[in-house]
Amino acid sequence: MEKQEQISIKNDMLSIDETADVLGISSATVRNWIKLEKLSATKFEEKYFLNKESVLNLKENLADSDLLKKRRNKSTANGRFIPKSYISKASPNYDIISSVIKALEENSQITDKDFLAILTYYGKAYLDTLSLDEAGKKRLLEPLAHDEDDSFSHILSILKEYPLTYIEGEDTLGMFYISLRSLKTKKASGAYYTPFFVVDKCIENLRDVTSGTVCDPSCGTGNFLLRLPKDIPLHNLYGYDIDSIAVVIARINLAVKYRIKENNELDVLFKNIKADDFLTPAAPDAITQKFNHIIGNPPWGYSYSKDEIQKLGEVYKCARVSGNPESFSIFTERALSLLSREGTMSFVLPETLLGAGVHENIRQIISGKANIASLYYMGEIFDNVQCPCILLTLKQSDSENGFKASGTKTLVSFYKKSLKSKTKGKDSSSEGLYPERLVLIKSFETSRKKDDTSSFHMLCDDNEKKILDKIDGCEHFTLKGKSEFALGIVTGNNKTLLSPVKKSGYEEIIKGSDIERYKIGEIHNFIKYDPQKFQQIAPEGMYRAKEKLLYKFISNTPVFAYDDKQRLSLNSANILIPNVPGYSALYILAILNSPVISFYYSHTCKNMKVLRSEIEKLPIAKCDPETEREISLLVKKIINCNEASLYQKELSNKIAALYGLTSNELDIMTK
Repeated sequence: MEKQEQISIKNDMLSIDETADVLGISSATVRNWIKLEKLSATKFEEKYFLNKESVLNLKENLADSDLLKKRRNKSTANGRFIPKSYISKASPNYDIISSVIKALEENSQITDKDFLAILTYYGKAYLDTLSLDEAGKKRLLEPLAHDEDDSFSHILSILKEYPLTYIEGEDTLGMFYISLRSLKTKKASGAYYTPFFVVDKCIENLRDVTSGTVCDPSCGTGNFLLRLPKDIPLHNLYGYDIDSIAVVIARINLAVKYRIKENNELDVLFKNIKADDFLTPAAPDAITQKFNHIIGNPPWGYSYSKDEIQKLGEVYKCARVSGNPESFSIFTERALSLLSREGTMSFVLPETLLGAGVHENIRQIISGKANIASLYYMGEIFDNVQCPCILLTLKQSDSENGFKASGTKTLVSFYKKSLKSKTKGKDSSSEGLYPERLVLIKSFETSRKKDDTSSFHMLCDDNEKKILDKIDGCEHFTLKGKSEFALGIVTGNNKTLLSPVKKSGYEEIIKGSDIERYKIGEIHNFIKYDPQKFQQIAPEGMYRAKEKLLYKFISNTPVFAYDDKQRLSLNSANILIPNVPGYSALYILAILNSPVISFYYSHTCKNMKVLRSEIEKLPIAKCDPETEREISLLVKKIINCNEASLYQKELSNKIAALYGLTSNELDIMTK
């Protein structure tokens, strides 16, 4: 193929993994859709590529279709109009809002007038706690103005039974607005509303800030600005959002927080908190000032019109793509352009920004303009949404080479969400009121010296990086081009086709949960081999191979087992058949199951799915024939005995020696 054609494929096409990332489905599903001709793909050098524009258009077309909805876990069965974790479940307002929404759902059809009237009722209740004149309160509430009719008296009788309690820092009105809007439209919102404990993590570095400007470019009802320390003056806070009603609530929230009394304070509030688009620098009243700190959770996956895409493309590099550009990338690009010297930006973003090929454009922009001050892996923080998230903090760089500035360190932390609540009302402290939190798992500082925009993942500290370099530096080969891979069977209906007992004509079928290191555990499922009934299946020869390795598809490290009984497997247990001259399948099994490879994989790959592409990158140590035989024999002993711990320790030491690792380094890997 000509060089120009290769460049075109790189720029205009997506790999199967990249397509899966864009559509929010698995790579296996993409392959299956190609097989079923639901997707059109081009094969180049034994790999499939899909047209980027076609995939992005498909994403838009499927946004409201059953095909993707069935594949996304966004259940909203109970309390479906309540954004869980937006405020603490220990807050008295949580149950109040839930009760109001339930009562309204049962008793009323919410009209636009009712919607505004309810917001006005609770907004005024909060404003009445201020020493602000009636004209000032009216000015804040005026955008919610409406003509009440007799039907509202019934709703008013409900509201009077449920007064809200003012709690400093809590966006109670915002939660009410989100819930009420969802009730009015009779569907849960697709927006990802930031849990309060994630907001706190985002602003923790601003706890001691008393000067400098802070901007939330997609402020909504003001939940980020509301939780900032009160030592930051009101005139230093800025917020923008295209939702005009949300902006009204943000102003009310800040008016109450700062106990506004004077009209000049109101003037500041209206000047700084605006119903405006952060992304329109060409507008007459465009945002031109620089900010010391920009924080927030920018929109993800916003669907732009063709006209909007054209206008955005005139200003932003991230918008110059085929199909729909990614909104969080454009917000990040805009935020970096408005940071003051030494300014910081902290955004809640999807973890895919760090490694997906479709997001390399924003990684290149970040690389050129900023240092990565901190990277927090937070996991799945949004309720009922399977999307791991990060908190990325960037610092405006004086260097033209961005994070290549010498001596730059990045703080990397890993968190998990804890939702263990204390008994309500046990105490009134902030700890008692806000029990949900992010729990720190581990943290370290690391250097980032390479200008590598293919990935921003940082999974190891400097000492661990030295061990990785040592592993990479040993004489090794990879399995790419030297192995066959296959997916397990996708039945399409496990409930019907699988049996817990062995019937006539049925045989064992292995699930991922049956796979232990080195061997298959007890099998509890049986199936009749009838390929015509299966949704997806590999060539039968892959299952019936004389010997094969099976591995767990869902796992944070590789877990492989040996099978020489020609057994079937489900798609949670995939197949590897190594064909490396001079090295047995048992030797390959030993290396893949070793602490060395577990350490290497977990510090170079961030994925709960064990993908073929990652397995093919793993460095398999070379050795002499005698060592290969010794290791293969040890694996046989481990497979054939019940007490294998002594053999496993001997095997681990032998493999560590192949990579030139010391006992201390092995201890670090297995700690």
